[in-house]
Amino acid sequence: MTNCYDSVIVGAGVIGLSLAYELSNRGQRTAIIDRQQPGQEASWAGAGILPAAKLSTTAPSRDQLCALSQQLHAQWAPRLYEQTGINTGYRRSGEIHIARDPQDRLRLNEQVAKWRNDSLDVEELDPSHLEEIEPALACLSNSQTVLAAYRLPDTCQVRNPRHVRALLSACQQNGVDVLSGAPCDSWEVKRGRVQAVHAGDQRLEADSFCLTAGVWSKALLQQINIRIPLKPVRGQMALLTCPTRPFRSVITENSRYLVPRDDGRVLVGSTEDDVGMDVRTTTQGISGLLNFATSLVDGLKIAQLERCWAGLRPSTPDGLPILDRAPELDNLYIATGHFRGGIHLSTGTAHVLATWITGSNAEIDTSDFWLKRFTAS
Repeated sequence: MTNCYDSVIVGAGVIGLSLAYELSNRGQRTAIIDRQQPGQEASWAGAGILPAAKLSTTAPSRDQLCALSQQLHAQWAPRLYEQTGINTGYRRSGEIHIARDPQDRLRLNEQVAKWRNDSLDVEELDPSHLEEIEPALACLSNSQTVLAAYRLPDTCQVRNPRHVRALLSACQQNGVDVLSGAPCDSWEVKRGRVQAVHAGDQRLEADSFCLTAGVWSKALLQQINIRIPLKPVRGQMALLTCPTRPFRSVITENSRYLVPRDDGRVLVGSTEDDVGMDVRTTTQGISGLLNFATSLVDGLKIAQLERCWAGLRPSTPDGLPILDRAPELDNLYIATGHFRGGIHLSTGTAHVLATWITGSNAEIDTSDFWLKRFTAS
């Protein structure tokens, strides 16, 4: 069976769903296919932290994409709620960064200098006054182990499962054909263009195609002899339940964090495990996260462990995503490698790709994301 579209997207994680949402809002007849149910991999598993950012056209590509994404999240959340009735949990929560180790303090101070250079609102906190900002940090404040602490009031958050559910509902209402349990079996390529993709008994033709399949993008591109340096990094997380919300701000130390939800749940993340495609949680990984959580907030010792899980994040050698047109295929676009920033960067990525697909130029610099960076001498 053959169906024809303006655009076909391979991979229904948050990047693919965001792109389908953006393209359908621009009047494109769009289909999206996925090997399983939409949004069930890394998109569902993340914390939904939206770091503070300001748009400057003189900033590096990643900073511009971060700031554009931050702006769009603020616009999309009410729009998705109005259309679908699903509250994505978007809110301005603020974020407290702390350092209890000399090396972490050095890294944090370097980051603070960059934030201030980018004109972000950064407040230095006397470690002894952390309790005034967040009473839940009383034990940490009294222990005198904090070497540095800063607060960014403009950090926001969304709840990943709700955000993905809202995107899926909006796409379906917009007429997007969502094919779940439909892995991309093969590409049909003729004269420098993708003519169609095959998924089981379905043949999907389109004017343009986009690959947004996360860690599976590498294998799918190898089917058409395109190599990208992408590898999976497992991130383990735990979800705690408290009677009431124990604190308001996201609390971050180096690469680990606590994210409070309005209903009293607290997300604890995250590990970075180089274990290939293994998505199992480990006793060592989860116990390390729980020890981290209770060392920051003593009150979490009586919280209930609701569940734990792991997701595979697509990582590139330089830590930047891949956003580009495929080499020698003028109608195939690639969006992957977002690592820990999939939810955060999804809105900006969708906007950029939709702009390209509909024949315009993106308003931000994307040159740092191009594939040629891996082959340049």
